[in-house]
Amino acid sequence: MILARKNISWEVRGLRAIMTVFFLFILLAGTVAKSTTVEAASLTPASPSNLVAKAVSANQINLSWKDNSNNEDGWIIDWKDAKASQWQSSKSVNPNVPNWGTGVYPNTTYIFRVSSYNKNGRSDFYSEAQATTPASAAPTKPAATWIPSVPTNLKASTIGLDRIDITWDYDPANITVFEIFVSSYTDKNWKRLAIVPASGTKYSYSNTGLPENQSFIYALVVYADNGQSSEISPWVTASTPVRPPSAASNLQAKVVRWGDLFKGAPDPGKRLVQLNWQDNSTNEFKFQIERKTGASGSYALVYEVVANKTDWVDYNITPGTLYYYRVWANVNDIRSTTAPEVSVTAQPPSAAELATYPETPVLVSPTSGTLLPGLEPKLVWKACARTTLYDVEVAKDAEFKNMLGDYAMGLSTTLDRVYDIESATTYYWRVNAVNDKGKNTSSVWTFKTSPASQVPLASRPDPVQLKSPVNSATGQNLTLRLEWQPVARAESYEITIISHLNPGVSTEIAKYETGLVRTVYDVPSGLSWNTSYEWYVVARNKQGFSKSPTWSFKTK
Repeated sequence: MILARKNISWEVRGLRAIMTVFFLFILLAGTVAKSTTVEAASLTPASPSNLVAKAVSANQINLSWKDNSNNEDGWIIDWKDAKASQWQSSKSVNPNVPNWGTGVYPNTTYIFRVSSYNKNGRSDFYSEAQATTPASAAPTKPAATWIPSVPTNLKASTIGLDRIDITWDYDPANITVFEIFVSSYTDKNWKRLAIVPASGTKYSYSNTGLPENQSFIYALVVYADNGQSSEISPWVTASTPVRPPSAASNLQAKVVRWGDLFKGAPDPGKRLVQLNWQDNSTNEFKFQIERKTGASGSYALVYEVVANKTDWVDYNITPGTLYYYRVWANVNDIRSTTAPEVSVTAQPPSAAELATYPETPVLVSPTSGTLLPGLEPKLVWKACARTTLYDVEVAKDAEFKNMLGDYAMGLSTTLDRVYDIESATTYYWRVNAVNDKGKNTSSVWTFKTSPASQVPLASRPDPVQLKSPVNSATGQNLTLRLEWQPVARAESYEITIISHLNPGVSTEIAKYETGLVRTVYDVPSGLSWNTSYEWYVVARNKQGFSKSPTWSFKTK
């Protein structure tokens, strides 16, 4: 709203003849736009004229005057009881603000004068005006020692991205103004925010232009007619929200082969969906990727990527299925208001493409369901045309979720050793034949290991006896040799070293298999100074294994 600059009014409520410095306040309740041009910055504003004072009730006087300036920063209103000799001033009434409140008493004549000011100075007073309030019952005047109480029902509420409203209740009897203080939640550096005149019983003030994602503390002080002030009120807090990040745009989906993205991919022909988008935000913490199947499906979160990343690959798709994707920018779990959407269908490989894949592997032994006499299965399969790599998977479940091992065999068609085999356990295995065009997978076979009681002790390796360094040895070099006694019936050894670099955390740093003739292991560089380590040796053959006690040593 723009007020005409020639119609300025000022309202005085309940003005007292005896005023204190607490009546000097700045009314911060909004600035009204000017409609004329700005005068030269070096000039003081022109004096207002045609000042009129009108008593409209026993406790209210309205002022109006003519504004002759277009460069004032505010008005200075002087007033006094007609019987008094000294003027009182209420400096800094904002330009074009039509009212200002304090208290007047009935049956009293008041004299007013108005000047304008800016940074260059203050104008002269042009004229004075006076008004007399009609008779009425005078309000009760508090004793000089009476101290007002703090406001009640004080609240701070977040209204928008940059606005917090402060509200409170108070009985206005004998009260002149409320002073609002504000501080950021972190530094507790209190500053005066505003002064609000006392009028009515319910109050509010809007603190606007605040930065996002910050917390603020507010408190009030009440000033009375007798010059006394209340204690500072209890604090209330409120926070501005985080500004939602700008939405991503230009979302694109492309069907690609795994082998086209990564050389040496385990399934080069597998279809993937690659997403790319444009990042338009400066404050996102992450991007959230949602997917749905078919036009009537429901979106679900499938992945989150870090801020500033603008691509993602979906590995879990079914060829021939229509998928929809959308990408949300997110900061502190606040999403962008919109998200771009794209759809795509990955077509399965053509017959011509499938003809370039390796042949499907055929398993040979042990035949599916075999009960092994020991703990060392030997897995064999037939060679396949167009194959550059065989990959053997061994698991404890048919879905291969509980994987025991994944062995890259090159072009060998035999796996002689499966590690960590347990007795009386069923295992599942399959072979993948891979080339740079795609992958084919064999059927799934099983084998079962015999109970430990059914494997004669005489056929297993003898117990392993460690030799050096002696148990609990200290002052060891960062490169040292581990040694143990030869073990009867051992076909291979497995050496494990465990680090205790971080207290309470055990980290396996080496596992080394050596031939039968070697019963030593030279630890490569990589040990840390002044660190404790543990080590043990496992001896294996096709019928089982034996494990040494665990010894320790500490480096210098």
